[in-house]
Amino acid sequence: MNLFYIFFTFIFGLFSCQSGNSYHDTMNEIDKYSHILKKEKGIECRMYGLHYAGPDKIYDGKIHTIALGYGIAKRMKLKEARKLFYEMVDGLLTHLNEDKKIRKYFFHHPLTYNDLEFHLSFDYEDKGFLQRDDVSSIHISDNEIAYFIVAVDNFSNQLEVKETSSGTKTLSFTGLDSMRVIRHKLPEAENMNPNGTK
Repeated sequence: MNLFYIFFTFIFGLFSCQSGNSYHDTMNEIDKYSHILKKEKGIECRMYGLHYAGPDKIYDGKIHTIALGYGIAKRMKLKEARKLFYEMVDGLLTHLNEDKKIRKYFFHHPLTYNDLEFHLSFDYEDKGFLQRDDVSSIHISDNEIAYFIVAVDNFSNQLEVKETSSGTKTLSFTGLDSMRVIRHKLPEAENMNPNGTK
């Protein structure tokens, strides 16, 4: 019986060390890239995480998905925002794929859009309001890209707490009904029109 616990503890420790190193090493590379984005473009990393289980929800010690959220205090129309977004995402993928030290930590290599949950928000409210046709945010998830574009003037996207009749509280954004959403499977066409059509 004691032998079983010793073996179990050894195996658990082995996997824990592997994930610990993979998390530290991978996040260190993401931090380096994020520092460059902040210094050169004023883009800040606001959320991050690594998912160690695939769609089957089974933990295998490998990184299946990189989840990152960035923000910039700037107003942009779709064409300019899209260009910036792809510069960021493609730059990140290149940066991570070129690092030989962290390759072994990923479920597969090279990394692609399909390995990302990526978000860029255009937070302009400390300087004014987003206006009609400004991009509010861009998201990549499940190998799909979504553009959230403001459909009204003086847009404000506030977090609101609502209470249901049963007393349950929910969080929602007030501005979602003031946006239009454009979705495409990845990779999308490079020659996309300003209205989001190909």
